[in-house]
Amino acid sequence: MIIYKKISDICAAHQLKGHQKCGLLHGHNYTFEVEIEADKLTDDFGFVVDFGEISKLIKEKYDHTGKIITISAEKMAKETYDMIKAIMPVKPKRIKVRVWETSTSFAEYEA
Repeated sequence: MIIYKKISDICAAHQLKGHQKCGLLHGHNYTFEVEIEADKLTDDFGFVVDFGEISKLIKEKYDHTGKIITISAEKMAKETYDMIKAIMPVKPKRIKVRVWETSTSFAEYEA
């Protein structure tokens, strides 16, 4: 079994309208942890999935340039899981996505 792990950091504006604390526009330095278990590698380069593809996917979806994140860390973890599953070149045994909103708070999704 191969265990793959990628950590990506982004900065993003965040606002959850109607929420008492998060309703005001603020920012976070999010850390995404992606862990994938697979039994085999791709035939071409011997990857589980290209590390760069995971970083690109996260940055394009959530990085701060002109965007305001309007969903919770829990939803970000689920969305990221779904996006990664869609681009996997090999069938994974397991995908786990953890989104750290602060150094003490994270949400995790694993199906």
